[in-house]
Amino acid sequence: MLSRAKLAELRARGHAWLEGHPRMRRALDATGCLRGDRQSIARGIAAGLFVALTPLFGVQTLLLVPVCVLLRANFPAAFAASWLSNPFTIGPMLLAFNALGRVVSGMLSQPLTAAATTGGDALLQTQLTIIGSLLIAVPVSLLGYGAALWVQGRFADRAAGG
Repeated sequence: MLSRAKLAELRARGHAWLEGHPRMRRALDATGCLRGDRQSIARGIAAGLFVALTPLFGVQTLLLVPVCVLLRANFPAAFAASWLSNPFTIGPMLLAFNALGRVVSGMLSQPLTAAATTGGDALLQTQLTIIGSLLIAVPVSLLGYGAALWVQGRFADRAAGG
């Protein structure tokens, strides 16, 4: 668990970064992406998890801005959650996405699985990876949303003395 001092330091760093990027700050302020209420933070965590679990490594942060604007989600929470995928985890995640996509496509049609196991069709491999990633990203982001609301509720109860 992060100490209050560490959280204050991280908050200060975030504010310093935003001060150096005034257009980004104005855009995030105008769209409500810097709000700190329970719902927007939970939406931010869900958005970050969803984007992190897609095979779009390298452009995830760029995708977070429009997703946060669309969902009116907290951008800092989304950014933090998106680091679930990083240079150390992206390889195993892509392999798992592809394997899940192959399993699901095998249940739907046998020829698709046979073509995918030969590895000759890059487009098919990409499609299988996308299918697998969506099958993981959607439920994980929904669970992240619910967990964020639950955790924030527990802290609110403790702060209120309950």
